[in-house]
Amino acid sequence: MNTPALCPETPCYRAEIKVDILTPTVFLYSTVNNMAISRELPSLQSITAFESEFPSEDVIIVGDPVHSKFLLAGAVTANRSFTFFTAVREARRLVKILVRQPSIGPEEPPEEILILTGSDWRELLVQYAEAVADKAGVKPMKPAENLTGYCTWYYYYTAVSAQDFQENLNALQLHRESYPARVVQIDNGYQTFMGDWVDRNERWPEPLETVARRIRAYIPACGSTDEWMDLCDGGAGKYKSERYRAWCREKGLPVPDDVPARSRRGRFGFENVLRDPATDAESIRYWRFTSSLVCDTIREFADRVRKRCGREIELGVFYGYILELGGDWVKKGHLAYQELLASGSIDFLISPGTYEHRKIGDGGGFMVPMGTVRRFGRNYLHECDQRTHCFNPNLSRAVRLEFQHWQDEAEDIAGMRREMALSLIHHTSLWWFDMWGGYYQSPAVFDNLARMKELWDRYSGDDSPGRAEIALVVDPDGAALVNDEAAGADRFHRDLCHLLNRVGAPFEAVSFDDLLEPGAAEKYKFLVFASIFELSEERLRRYRERIAGGGRTILWLYAAGISDGIQIQLERNRELAGVPFGTPGLSLTEYDSHRTLYLCRPEELTVPLLRQAVRDAGVHIWTEEAAPVFANARLAAFHTASGGERRLTFPAEVTAVTELFSGRRFELRNHSLTYPFETPDTVFFELHTGSSENGGPAM
Repeated sequence: MNTPALCPETPCYRAEIKVDILTPTVFLYSTVNNMAISRELPSLQSITAFESEFPSEDVIIVGDPVHSKFLLAGAVTANRSFTFFTAVREARRLVKILVRQPSIGPEEPPEEILILTGSDWRELLVQYAEAVADKAGVKPMKPAENLTGYCTWYYYYTAVSAQDFQENLNALQLHRESYPARVVQIDNGYQTFMGDWVDRNERWPEPLETVARRIRAYIPACGSTDEWMDLCDGGAGKYKSERYRAWCREKGLPVPDDVPARSRRGRFGFENVLRDPATDAESIRYWRFTSSLVCDTIREFADRVRKRCGREIELGVFYGYILELGGDWVKKGHLAYQELLASGSIDFLISPGTYEHRKIGDGGGFMVPMGTVRRFGRNYLHECDQRTHCFNPNLSRAVRLEFQHWQDEAEDIAGMRREMALSLIHHTSLWWFDMWGGYYQSPAVFDNLARMKELWDRYSGDDSPGRAEIALVVDPDGAALVNDEAAGADRFHRDLCHLLNRVGAPFEAVSFDDLLEPGAAEKYKFLVFASIFELSEERLRRYRERIAGGGRTILWLYAAGISDGIQIQLERNRELAGVPFGTPGLSLTEYDSHRTLYLCRPEELTVPLLRQAVRDAGVHIWTEEAAPVFANARLAAFHTASGGERRLTFPAEVTAVTELFSGRRFELRNHSLTYPFETPDTVFFELHTGSSENGGPAM
């Protein structure tokens, strides 16, 4: 080894800060900036040496602790070079702080240095941190909040690539429950040179803005399962109480001192089934505020997200579960979905597939009225988390969750096809949610997914109108009156979906106000009025003009618009449904323009009774089996739990059909086809008109 020679030091930017601290003990705060301990000394030191030098990186604080006089020097930027400080003590006097920036030449502009003085060194450090954050555009963090994130440096160092980054993002999303990272950081490896942050190297073919813009939609989340629900059971703290009083004031209502007591919130003055607007007005008011508060909070959050993103995005939320929550639709605040859809703050609603109708042979379905989503020009994301036969119930060694699930591979395939057909026919988006992992495993299931993806790509852009002649009609105003603390609330919405899925004809769910739009009711021959308990005089007038006509049949359940929003008017039941309130059995009344059926006890409604009623109303029956049917002008699907030959009857203009999973084409005779179903099965047809082999889709 050759003996090294002394060489002149490479010149760089140097400066010094003159100080004069004469005291037996000097206070020193120093740091290191190499992600490892380069000096064993602590950050806080008391200097007593006669003469010496004391280094620090990025920032240094010196001072006289007896007289509380301190000086801070710190680098505000590090675009081209780190900054190194050295405190110099001579003859027990601290005389200067040397400043060195090794990557900057003597004549070049240096990194920005901040010098502060004060009586509290901690406050100086806070001021310095704020100045650096402000210069870097970093927003203040909440000290009490434990921010979790992922940083590329500790695995890739400077060698990270765009592909590495994307793969890790995908892994974080897949395992979000175990690793709930809120931020991700690319720490070096993106730029061509330290400080040249706008120049990317060859491992990053696209700008980060392009990567970020691939995120087309965001889901503002809330609650224990990302769903926007008030889980207070009607309770209210300080801020909710203040908001309630402000809400009452804005609407010109009496302003209370507090929210209603539980005893008043839980009153149901009419037969212990409905809230009476005359005696329970305070309760009705408060529960409507609960839904309004959830809606307003979603809007505020969504508007902030949209502003923060600063570009065109889509926003969606889990909300509007009026078809599913039973009694909880009032308590959990899910009745303001029309206001939310009308606001423009969100672009789509999301919900899991209905939990009660997931079994093979049932009709699946949505928790939100699709007619209302369409009325406001919004979209819907159908979350399919139906448990397959191989789903993983063991969340940990200590936690096992037992759920209803499909029983074998055949049920998995038939169930997945049912949900896809339902989504395509109703023009929704679709999300296969592999919750906790293990939902989709076998080669046959993956082959089925591949085939469904082919069909999705072919038909998802189609906007053929629906063929449903039956509508389940729900109403948030009426639903707000329902006793949500007693058993049986599900009979007004959720249980009716189960029955309607078995009449052998397609149906869809709408809100009452959807039918008040001009011409909206014309396509329906049979309406099930499930919760139409409250009609103002204006809504009653529009009902008569736009719904009660066209020869259609209207089935009123329990009570026909008996509340006008001020009091109960039992005479309305005879006026609207043709018979007095409480009349036993199923009653039919013929009017000049329409027919009504009345059934006071919805739990007495059966599939045979309902099937005969829709048949009498002139609804086209597609199958005599009590099984789900979905259809629009181009596509139709049939689902069954049991195999065997079934006679399927199509609308008169349809002359041929193609079963899309098998690719087989069938010519119809007398508009009918006898089809051999597997056990279980979902068959999916494209409908054709005309007599030629190449007859086009039915429109």
